[in-house]
Amino acid sequence: MPPEVKEAVAAAYRRAQPGLTHFVPVKGTFYYGECGGVFHAGTSFTPTADAAEGELVQLQDAGGAEKYFTKSGGGVWTFVASDGFPRDARGCAAIPEIPARLAELWDNCLARP
Repeated sequence: MPPEVKEAVAAAYRRAQPGLTHFVPVKGTFYYGECGGVFHAGTSFTPTADAAEGELVQLQDAGGAEKYFTKSGGGVWTFVASDGFPRDARGCAAIPEIPARLAELWDNCLARP
């Protein structure tokens, strides 16, 4: 997958979470696919070394929850959902914004590095 996709998804989360800028997707947790002309992605994030204390707290508060994104056609990536606390045992199969077919292909986003 092109790194531009991961960067665009991270940018979508930055737009949704003002003040949170220093983070990257956790290695091995990025899910990506297309269904019905809509692109979908899922990942969790970790702070980078230059994250401020407030960012560390904000990311800690969000825990290791997966975040889910969509992008239609020529649009931009949009943050649409996050796992709950505690996470549903069905993983991303419990997220209505993620098509069941993709959730199945992604092993319900339950694989961890």
